[in-house]
Amino acid sequence: MEIPSDVEYVSPSAFSTNSKITSIVFPASVSKICDNVCFYCDALTSVEIKGAELIDSMAFDGCNKLTDLKISGKLKKIDSYASAAITFYGSKDAWDKVEKSDSDPFLQRATMEFDENHIEEVKGDVNGDGEFNISDVLLFQKWLLGKPGIELANWQAADFTGDKKLNVFDLCLMKREYVAKK
Repeated sequence: MEIPSDVEYVSPSAFSTNSKITSIVFPASVSKICDNVCFYCDALTSVEIKGAELIDSMAFDGCNKLTDLKISGKLKKIDSYASAAITFYGSKDAWDKVEKSDSDPFLQRATMEFDENHIEEVKGDVNGDGEFNISDVLLFQKWLLGKPGIELANWQAADFTGDKKLNVFDLCLMKREYVAKK
């Protein structure tokens, strides 16, 4: 299951005891994974957390089949009972700075992998600086106009229509998204 990118909050226990969910992708717009969000989801095997800074207590407690947990490098704190093989999108040094319990048995059993080359995708971030702002809108506009020397670091971030083609429709949707942020 992929949670839509316009969702900013998933309530505590939202998927608790759901035995049909096998995977969940939390978009970058969700900054907090709440308490018990997937409590005892006994079929859950895979979770990707693209932007959360906090994983609350018991978020994945009882998810005994969970073997693949991918976490954004933006994470600042992880409470007790997150278990799995954890891929952290960042360095070991960045993981060591995350506030967490050293005595948490689930974290102690977790197999850690660090992916320092992973790029956190931010919708609209065509210049690749990790943020969507007016400079991205202007860069994309210049690229569409064919200005010499203009390159997009991440063209997929400008594909607002999702058709794998870049055109003025994407620019209109990008501008609309930018204005909505303000």
